[in-house]
Amino acid sequence: MATTRTRSNYWIITTTSDTASTFNFRYVVEVVIDSATVATLKQPKNNAGAAHFNIERIVKNYTEVSNKIANTVTGAISYNSIHLMPRNIPNPSTGSNVDFAISKNTGTLKMVRLKFYEEFSTTSSGTISKVAQNIDLLFPIINYSNEWEDQMNFDADLYAPNSDASFQKFLSKIPYTTTQPNDTNGMIAHLTGAGDYRTISWLNESSTYFSTTALAINYKFYSQVPDATLSNYTGQIYLPNDTTYGGNTPVSSTGLQTKMLLFASAGYENVAKLKYVDLGGYQMQTTDKYYTIEIGSQSRGTVIIDEKPSAQAKIGDEIVINTVGTTNWVAMGAPDNNQNTVFIVSSTGSGSGKYYLKVSSSLTYIKPLLFEVSQCSKYASQSIAWKNKFGTWDYHYFNNNSTESMSMDRSIEYEINAGSWSAATFSIDSFERGKVQSVNGTKQITVNTGYLDEAYNDYFKGMMQSNDIQLIAPVEVGDDDVLQEPVPLILIDNELQYKTTIKDKLIQYSFTFEYAHKLKQMI
Repeated sequence: MATTRTRSNYWIITTTSDTASTFNFRYVVEVVIDSATVATLKQPKNNAGAAHFNIERIVKNYTEVSNKIANTVTGAISYNSIHLMPRNIPNPSTGSNVDFAISKNTGTLKMVRLKFYEEFSTTSSGTISKVAQNIDLLFPIINYSNEWEDQMNFDADLYAPNSDASFQKFLSKIPYTTTQPNDTNGMIAHLTGAGDYRTISWLNESSTYFSTTALAINYKFYSQVPDATLSNYTGQIYLPNDTTYGGNTPVSSTGLQTKMLLFASAGYENVAKLKYVDLGGYQMQTTDKYYTIEIGSQSRGTVIIDEKPSAQAKIGDEIVINTVGTTNWVAMGAPDNNQNTVFIVSSTGSGSGKYYLKVSSSLTYIKPLLFEVSQCSKYASQSIAWKNKFGTWDYHYFNNNSTESMSMDRSIEYEINAGSWSAATFSIDSFERGKVQSVNGTKQITVNTGYLDEAYNDYFKGMMQSNDIQLIAPVEVGDDDVLQEPVPLILIDNELQYKTTIKDKLIQYSFTFEYAHKLKQMI
């Protein structure tokens, strides 16, 4: 006699049983989150002898969307928005960064354990017993799936960095490639620039669930259009996923849910501040027009046996000296000038020496995202974030024309009789107020994109369906001497028309938002 359970899709658990000749039979499922039993579900057999349990609402009560940074340097900052990391000081030296480039999840992902029981009696009036089936089911849950067309399924292989899937992705609907002709080798160049604070998130787990290994996030910078192999970069920052840079590699999948989802800096305002002396010290230059972000192995363990002259080494490269020649390798960051010395380049070189390049054992675990830096715009830019269907954040940098408007709703709250009625003598002063007015103010902002690829249709559909949208305010000190934080918005638009290049030629989008809080309420 035993229950058999299957996870038929993301939220649904199906149970069947070969237990026969019983009375008052019930399948029982206990939902355990963070080692606490949060719900007990009971169902009889349906006409087919099975029962289907939907755990979506239960689990979503215990998951949230991260707004706070988990790995900030204690006491160094005063804001709590994950969008704004990091705020490294200019030209930091080792260990002096104000904030980390990587941050852990703080509740967006939960480990859920389901315990199964059968409840029945052997006679119609007998005592009902609860029998443990000893077939616990343990798996991670992301606050995911708000679309019916998803059919409540989540193909983890598409988002597991080191899986057999052919197209691993960040936890985002942001488009990667286009079928339209372009000059960036089929990649979509996502616009970014001053005022664009954003993160990207990915699954981070050691074994079992998401088939990952120790990871690193790789930033490459380009002064011209990246080539098909991303080899014409000007410099790179290869950040291992460890505590030095804000990350954390779990040693196993069980019980380490706070380390299984990571966020990393992605917008221009975040990435331009990155500089780690111990990793070569490269920092984005004013001549850099593009950058790519990808995930690879934490260790650059593969040596490309293709000897290159020392002058071709880029800051941030990890290289192996093969031919010493006349090159001063120590000036480039090496501990010595010996053959086979491995080091990270911190300064460009010259001379007749040659090297081998070390790369990740898998050149890319997650397909690279390409960002294009907006050099200038005659309009004030707006960066907007929204909770996506994966329970993390998507963003768009609106650098086209935007307009703001305010409206006030006024009403007479009450009227005061003029005169000093409670004084010994009676007088009426000209400055006395008779009618007292109540004023409520609201603010709206309309933003417009530049010309985009039609692949953005699905991306903006996620924003239309999101119940958490934020305007990423500039990081500056306000009147209260506190760093500003994102402003919650309400999307006014109720329709999104899918656009195509055939029908719409050059594609642009426009959205109108209302500030979620009233501007003023005063009597």
